[in-house]
Amino acid sequence: MGILGTYESFHEGWYFESLAENLVCTARYLTLMLVFLVLSVIPLRWPKTGGSLYQLFGIGFCIWILMTRKTLSLGVILGWLPVILPLFSSECSSG
Repeated sequence: MGILGTYESFHEGWYFESLAENLVCTARYLTLMLVFLVLSVIPLRWPKTGGSLYQLFGIGFCIWILMTRKTLSLGVILGWLPVILPLFSSECSSG
């Protein structure tokens, strides 16, 4: 799906004049896709390691979300809870 997204950006006209800038833009787009792909494949081979990586990612994501907020309110916490809570699930790390 990530490769199709890079084609879509050219279809929409979001491209640069030089080939180097287009390749950098494509690499930036595909890097995040590859990180999540590796994060999803590791638990298939090493369940405990993969579960630990999911939990580390969940902690990092939670810290990032909370740092981007100027004020921390109950609405912010409850709004992001459905997104963050599955990343801390103990079922992910059980092998």
